[in-house]
Amino acid sequence: GALDLGRLSRKLNEPRQPYPCPVEIKKSSKRFDYQIMHYTELPRAVVVCLNHDLVNPPEHVDVVELSTLGDYLGS
Repeated sequence: GALDLGRLSRKLNEPRQPYPCPVEIKKSSKRFDYQIMHYTELPRAVVVCLNHDLVNPPEHVDVVELSTLGDYLGS
């Protein structure tokens, strides 16, 4: 699902632990649908996008919409 920014901020304050996962940069999160459909054994992944429009992303896919992240960091 979408990345919980509250959880992210807590994680950023914890000691650094390796969190290896693929990161995809897309204009639109729904463009990650190809990977979801064609790679059924897809590991945890992060999608960084300008527009989050992926409907019902799987739990192992975190979506970070840049405008939301900017609003969060600016508050």
